Amino acid sequence: NQNPYGGYGYNQYNGPSAIWIEGDESFHYFSLPVLASVTMFKLIDIYAGLEFGYKFITSGNSGYIIAEKSSATGVSAGIAVHLGQNTKLDLRYSTDFTNLTDITTIKIKNQSFGFIVQQTLFRKQATAKP
Repeated sequence: NQNPYGGYGYNQYNGPSAIWIEGDESFHYFSLPVLASVTMFKLIDIYAGLEFGYKFITSGNSGYIIAEKSSATGVSAGIAVHLGQNTKLDLRYSTDFTNLTDITTIKIKNQSFGFIVQQTLFRKQATAKP
């Protein structure tokens, strides 16, 4: 079966819910998370909050602009484990509330997993007052 619409279209028998997209698209966002954190046992930080994103570039080879919205709002949550005084291992999940497009009934949203190793290079030492 040759797709008469190129790499984008929908199945006429199943309606717009059977949309397909051929090719890869990458959406590059600047994200600003606003997180609240709780430290447990001085070893674990649990955090969650809102994340605001702005799409500054789209790249790919499908030839179609699927993500027509340039801003997104979502939620981010994770856990950070203190491995030492200056080192943390951070696992984070983020997902959007905002659908990236209005051209279909299918939900196209950003979501990501992050695995981060944090190393503090400079730390201001507290000094005791005499």
